[in-house]
Amino acid sequence: MANQNSLNNRPDANRTEKSIPVYGASGALTEIGPLTNGQLAIGDSGDPPSAASLDSAGGTITITPGAGTINLEQTNTLDVGDSGFLAYKNSDTSSATGDGSVATISANTEVFDTGNDYNTSTYNFTAPSTGKYYLGTSACGTNIAGSSATAHIINLTTSNRNYQFAYSGAAAIQNGALSMSHAVITDMDAADTAFGSVGYYGGSKLVILTGSAGIYTYLVGMLMA
Repeated sequence: MANQNSLNNRPDANRTEKSIPVYGASGALTEIGPLTNGQLAIGDSGDPPSAASLDSAGGTITITPGAGTINLEQTNTLDVGDSGFLAYKNSDTSSATGDGSVATISANTEVFDTGNDYNTSTYNFTAPSTGKYYLGTSACGTNIAGSSATAHIINLTTSNRNYQFAYSGAAAIQNGALSMSHAVITDMDAADTAFGSVGYYGGSKLVILTGSAGIYTYLVGMLMA
């Protein structure tokens, strides 16, 4: 006589059509599915397999499921140096700061822009892909004596965070002028933006943000990894 347990657990009309029969730990017959386009039966550390779809956690693989197919394509990725720029401010801005107001580093003239990722109208760099980026900026302020500003801050701001460097005291000021520089290596996601800004504090709004072809005030960046 046939084994009764086997007869009770055989695939039959009581099972879901197009599902996959699976024996559980107790020997009972269960099923997974029916699977949708692109789904697979994936193992689960000794437990019965589960119906699941492939995923690219880092977003570097494009997965396209179809009827009985799964297409995998590597997402376009950039190498070190595929994105980089140097832009500078080509003319002075009078009364830019000095009273604590923060002026964007309006680098409106490009020396180079590999990847076309810098915008000379918004003064923003847009990361073309997720990675680590070098960002640097410098700003030259003049007429500081006329403003009587006593504290000075330069910023690099990304979509993720702000990096700030502060100068204080009169010792750094030479002939009424002060150049400040700042650089970081930072994480950026695809489509994140970055820009530079500067503020002179403690006086009146008379500080001139200097710009010329001599590249006194600029913003620079490059994909590092």
